[in-house]
Amino acid sequence: MQVSSTSAASIEWSENAKILITKLVALDEQQRNDKNVIYEELYELWKRDGLGTMTLLKDSFEKNKSFIKERILMSLNLPKRIEIDNAKLILQTLKSGKEFITSEGAVIPDTTEDIDYWISKTKVHHRLINKRYNNLSNEFAEYLTYRKVEKPEVLFFQPRKKLRLQEKILLELPK
Repeated sequence: MQVSSTSAASIEWSENAKILITKLVALDEQQRNDKNVIYEELYELWKRDGLGTMTLLKDSFEKNKSFIKERILMSLNLPKRIEIDNAKLILQTLKSGKEFITSEGAVIPDTTEDIDYWISKTKVHHRLINKRYNNLSNEFAEYLTYRKVEKPEVLFFQPRKKLRLQEKILLELPK
């Protein structure tokens, strides 16, 4: 990932980050432990690349929204992807003032009722993808907020171990 110090808008993800996002999107929403592993890899990767602060990480996630949404779309099953693509194509054709002819030969006229129907159909698809994106974004923010930070052992004062070792030595001495 290349990071420009002039603006957060120029953040470009590396191939490793894109691969991790693709893996993340492919996971089911219930596989939280597997996602945490990927979140940690992303965090470490981005920390190395200078995005160690929470704000920059969230901005990076937001700036690459279209890439993530594209991956979400690609993770859907084939019939659902075809349905989404067809709905977009039908709506685009109807909005241009032409009627749409399906592969079966059925004609969809360019009436306002049909246009409204296909608009609502595409909005449902957009909501599906936006919901998955928002869930991933919120999970990532939650992970960053509550992630466990390993503290070095040197920071912990451990006098009891020394006492126990001394007690053990005293017990082993001949009386």
